[in-house]
Amino acid sequence: MNAATVRPACLGLLFCALVIHTLERGVLPAWRGVGSDFPNYYVSARVVLEGQNAARLYDDAWFQQQIYDHGMRQAGKFSPFPPATAFVLLPLARLSPLAALRVATTLNLVLLAASAVLLSRLVQASLLEASVFVLLSGMGLINCFRLGQLYIAVSFMLILGIYCLEQKREAAGGVCLGLPVPVKYYPVLFVVYFTARGRLRMALVSVAVAATILGAGIAILGWPLHAEYLRLVLPQHLQSHLSGQDPFATAFQSFDSLLRRLFVYDETRNPNPFLQASFLYPMLKWSIVFLLTAALARGMWRVERSAPPVRQRLSVALLGIWGLLVAPATATYHSLLLWLPVGYLLSHLRGTGNRGLFNLGVAAYIGIGFLPYNASVLRDGSAILVLAEYPRLWLTLVLFLVALTAASQASRTQVGR
Repeated sequence: MNAATVRPACLGLLFCALVIHTLERGVLPAWRGVGSDFPNYYVSARVVLEGQNAARLYDDAWFQQQIYDHGMRQAGKFSPFPPATAFVLLPLARLSPLAALRVATTLNLVLLAASAVLLSRLVQASLLEASVFVLLSGMGLINCFRLGQLYIAVSFMLILGIYCLEQKREAAGGVCLGLPVPVKYYPVLFVVYFTARGRLRMALVSVAVAATILGAGIAILGWPLHAEYLRLVLPQHLQSHLSGQDPFATAFQSFDSLLRRLFVYDETRNPNPFLQASFLYPMLKWSIVFLLTAALARGMWRVERSAPPVRQRLSVALLGIWGLLVAPATATYHSLLLWLPVGYLLSHLRGTGNRGLFNLGVAAYIGIGFLPYNASVLRDGSAILVLAEYPRLWLTLVLFLVALTAASQASRTQVGR
């Protein structure tokens, strides 16, 4: 056998193994029972369907009782979701919780396959390569299925939106990019980027779609709920103050959580910080955000001189990875948002023949999906142990540095011409 036949065979075997792994760990558990996140989406939709007092959605005790009343024993809450999240499962709210989750799981499978198809076209890869790539999301993908999360759908809408833009279908692209915005903040990054690039029709359609959903939310759910979200829920979320959740938890692989672990004392949740100096937490946090943002701006400025396809791919890669790096709290399933940015980055590196950076990017991406970490390591105050508990954060930083290096090299190549 030669390399031309060995590589596809190996990819095929890897694809089969990843499919089995995803089905066994993610899809089948979702088919058998309701996980911990799905009740939040389901119950909020039932509140709307049944005409209950939506103003109480952010009342955690009341919302938990609604979960129990619908026969689910999981702990849950509506915070920190935006109010429009209550509309997401409205078409399935008449079903039982398990039946609704099964329909949502089936839809997620369809969107996963569709994402691989579109991604293969965007990054000039074979369908098999793109399928393996999305399945290498590992625990992020598995938890998205198992917990009934929305991130397969959000990532699909981003991919579809940019695919439509590449096909010169700006209105369709605007719909795809604007539709998730009232529920998840992340797509705003790309709406802003393409608006700055002069895609004004896309921008107008995106804003119109998002505004329509927000307007419907105010009309149906009421202004008091939205006022509470803007006044309390959103500011607390941006500061990683998530009600009912531990801000020191390593499940939230963010600089915010890391710096709390290192410097903020808490009698029960962090009794042995590396250094009890809480004033360093905000100082270092905003310094890191500033440095990452400055690096992003410099990287995007560098690729401005590149050809339009290169400029778009590297800009989307930089912006998408940066968005996860500075997020106040990221869970495993948020890594699905890397499909498009990392897909663009790896496609560019392969096209330029930069095997070293390409292999480093692939290794970091696989590590994010599969590298295990223990969220309950003994907190003895050791900085080394604390730093070691954040592998997903460091690997995301590696991807960002790879994208910055690719941007710098693309700039030098263009200048050399």
